[in-house]
Amino acid sequence: MFKNLLRRKEERRGHDYFAELTRFTKNPARLTEIKEAVQNQGFWQDSYEWRISTVLDARIEPVEEKSRQWFRVTVKCDHEFLCHTQTIERAVFFVALYQQLIIDMFYNLGWASASPAMIQEHNYLSW
Repeated sequence: MFKNLLRRKEERRGHDYFAELTRFTKNPARLTEIKEAVQNQGFWQDSYEWRISTVLDARIEPVEEKSRQWFRVTVKCDHEFLCHTQTIERAVFFVALYQQLIIDMFYNLGWASASPAMIQEHNYLSW
């Protein structure tokens, strides 16, 4: 099944989902805010309450791994996404991507930690 998805990658290139994120993450004021926080504090961190008592935590911090400089991106909210990027601009993009993905998964699939009864009650896709 996964191989079939990989074969269809051309169909998914340039998807509007990613184009919208690119427009959002190229905001000069936001990039400046994040760069200044990383320079002054050693990291940038943000918490965003997108539902009542449901908070997305995001963090960008410079790290060295295998003798290379990276920006570690972490986004958490029931799920935890982490990656390393070479530039702060790319880190900002992946923060936005992971935040949007967590929200979209909630509304389409429910929480990963949801009980089978909750999934059925809300008519989420179930596996």
